[in-house]
Amino acid sequence: MGTRRDFIKTVGTGVAVSVVAPALMANSSAEDKPIRIGIIGAENSHTAGFGKLFNIDKKFPGVELKYVWGETDAFARSAMEK
Repeated sequence: MGTRRDFIKTVGTGVAVSVVAPALMANSSAEDKPIRIGIIGAENSHTAGFGKLFNIDKKFPGVELKYVWGETDAFARSAMEK
């Protein structure tokens, strides 16, 4: 069995697929607007992980993480930069 971090990464990807994939299938025509995601809570590494998944790796074309809110500006800025 892998590390806790590997488990969380695997589960997080599965959750993202199960949430985003049905939305992509429902909005499959070329005329649809892109899907924009906002995250409330920037106090952990999940925000940066989802940013990488959607904005850098582009695992889901047409989906972009655009908004981040954190308890403090420092948390939100740090997550945005990562």
